[in-house]
Amino acid sequence: SSGINAEYGRANKTVVLLGTPGGGKSTLLAKMSEQKDAHITSTPGVEFSYLTVRDEEREMLGRVGVYSTSYKEFIPHILTRDRLANTLVIITLSMDQPWNLDDELLYWTSLIEKHIQSLGVDEKEMSALQGKVSHLFSSYQSPEKKEEEEERVLLPVPDGALLSNVGVPILILLSKVDCINSLQKDNDFSEEHFEFI
Repeated sequence: SSGINAEYGRANKTVVLLGTPGGGKSTLLAKMSEQKDAHITSTPGVEFSYLTVRDEEREMLGRVGVYSTSYKEFIPHILTRDRLANTLVIITLSMDQPWNLDDELLYWTSLIEKHIQSLGVDEKEMSALQGKVSHLFSSYQSPEKKEEEEERVLLPVPDGALLSNVGVPILILLSKVDCINSLQKDNDFSEEHFEFI
């Protein structure tokens, strides 16, 4: 709650939601923001919203600002140097066309990496940002384990993980997983295909 200003409702934390048009970003945003609307429309350009953050008793702690876009041209305006330390990037990849997952992931991660490099963050600041991401990665615990253990154990970063630490946490989210049944039926996808994905 240290990054959330509950008194004034301003967001000190930012989520940047990226993905292709029609990839499920607006639906995800609606679900996360507790909107009861069943009608979801895709927004051209950039969509901005606030998410309400609540504690276990459902008391409002504050808000997190969320920018959502499908277009690289908006990234310099929403992923700014002054926001880097308090930003989470979520890349949505849609299961309705799983053959595009690799290309889309490479596209967005390359774009983010090049953009952050272009911001001219000095070495000391970047090292601190990368350290925060590494700590976040190694201190992750599943919700089940959080209830079981009182003490957090830092795990070493496994080989092959965080090879390209850009200083901002990036979450990869697979949307439209309800397409799996139709992919099995219409495109002859098997369990082995999904395990590979």
